[in-house]
Amino acid sequence: MLKKSYFMTLLLAAVAVTGGKAQDASELVASQFNVNKDSQYHVFIKTYSQTLLNYLQEHPRITVDFTTDNSSVVTVGGAWFKGVKEGTANMTMDIYAESSIKDYPDFNNKLESIPFTVTVQSPDEKAPLPYSTINWGELRSVAIEDMVANGGYELFTDRYVEMNPTITEDEKSTFDVYYTGDMEYPLAFTMYNDDGQLYSSDIVVANGTRLGYYEESEISDYLVSEGYELLGYDEMGLLILYNESEITQVSAGFITLQGQYFRYLSFQYETEKPGTGDGIDKTYKPCPDARIDRRNGAVEINTDAYAGKGITIYDMSGRVVAKGSLHNGCNTISVPKGSPVIVKIDGCAAVKAM
Repeated sequence: MLKKSYFMTLLLAAVAVTGGKAQDASELVASQFNVNKDSQYHVFIKTYSQTLLNYLQEHPRITVDFTTDNSSVVTVGGAWFKGVKEGTANMTMDIYAESSIKDYPDFNNKLESIPFTVTVQSPDEKAPLPYSTINWGELRSVAIEDMVANGGYELFTDRYVEMNPTITEDEKSTFDVYYTGDMEYPLAFTMYNDDGQLYSSDIVVANGTRLGYYEESEISDYLVSEGYELLGYDEMGLLILYNESEITQVSAGFITLQGQYFRYLSFQYETEKPGTGDGIDKTYKPCPDARIDRRNGAVEINTDAYAGKGITIYDMSGRVVAKGSLHNGCNTISVPKGSPVIVKIDGCAAVKAM
C-alpha cells in the first residue's frame, strides 16, 4: 500500500468575518461564479451574519443546501452543484441548522439564504494552483510572513478560531489559516510541530475534478511539471506525489467546511519517498456516519451506526494514540492535547479533527 500523509477531513464549521465585525447578511467568496461543465463545486462563505455567529455559539456546525432556477444548466445535490451545459443560472445557498444527523440540514430551521449566479463555461478553464510555502522548519512568524507576502493572502486565524468555539488555545497553536479570495481555492493552512516549526501546508479545493480520481489530473500534471513524481493513488483514489529535492510529499483528502465536503491538497515534510507496494485498494471509502468533535483533550464521536466496530486514532505522524471499539451514542476518547488527530472508524475514510 502507498504511504500517505494523514491529513484528512477537517471537521470544522469554518467561519470568518471581515473587519472583525459581523454583518447583517452573510457573504460568499464571490457573487458570480464561472464554472466548468461536469465539475462538482462547493462555495466558501467568507463572512458570517450575526444570525450565524449567534447560532455557532451554541452549535458546532451549520449546514447548506443549494437551489437553482435552471436545472438544465446547473444541477444541485444538496451541499454541491454541478454545471451540465453552457448557460447561466440563478442560485441560492440556503443555510440551515444542523439536524441530529451530522452535516444534514434541519429543514425546519433555516438560518439564512444567500443568492449568487453561476455561468457554465465551455471549453473548461484551468485554475492555477495558488502559492503554498514548503520552507520546512521555518518558524511560525516567518511562515505567516511568507504566506501573506508571497501568496497575497489575508491571515485568517484569529477570526476563524473566534467563530469556532470548539478550538482550544492549545490546538490554535498548531496551525494558521489564510483567506485567498479565490473561489477555486478559498483557504490555505500552515501546520506546525511542538517547536513551532512548519511541517505541512494545505490548500482547500472547491472543484474536486481538478484533483482527479484514480487518474492524472490538472493538479497532478502541474505538480509533475514542477518536479514531483506521481507515485499513484490512495485508498480513496486521490493522488500521491513526491519531490525528493524538496523533501516533500503531496497527498489529498476530504475536508468538511460549512457543511460541505471540499477536497484539500496537502504538502508535507517527508524525508523518505513513499513506497508503492504491490497493489492499491480501489474500494470506495465513505465518510463516516458520525459526528466527530475535538473537545479539550478528547475526541467525541456521536453515532448510532457503528456499535461494536473498531476505531483507531492517529497523531499527525501516523502514530496510533488510541484504539478501541464504539458503542451507540456519545463516545469520548482521550487524546494528546495540541496537534490535530486523525480518526478512522471501521472501513470508512479517515477524518481529521482539530
